[in-house]
Amino acid sequence: MNQPRYEIRTETRPVPQRLEFGGVPGASALILGLPLVVLYLYFSVRFNGGALLPGPQADWDGFFRSLAPTGRAALIYAGWLALQAALQAFAPGRTVQGAPLPDGRTLPYRLNGLLSFAVTLGLVATLHVTGVLPIT
Repeated sequence: MNQPRYEIRTETRPVPQRLEFGGVPGASALILGLPLVVLYLYFSVRFNGGALLPGPQADWDGFFRSLAPTGRAALIYAGWLALQAALQAFAPGRTVQGAPLPDGRTLPYRLNGLLSFAVTLGLVATLHVTGVLPIT
């Protein structure tokens, strides 16, 4: 009797995982590139007369001086960050289980983003109307 000349393999090849945004290189490019685009647009509009390419009228010194945050700006940012952390921890909301992790566990997530957004908007509006922190 003839033996078959092929071998049946039972192992499987790993399926390549599809990563969002181009994987690590794409995510890194977004993290580094988007702030640079914002800075470029800020420079173009505020310090370059709206021109796309820097010309002789470009105020480079003013641009670089404007990048350093003031103490007041740092305090406002720290306060906003603390408010968001407190809202995430203490604002009420429905808790749901997240997607399964590789080990089969799921993590709980509190769905309180809409309430946190509304509280933040209300606080900003109150601070603006009372003149404590005008947004204009």
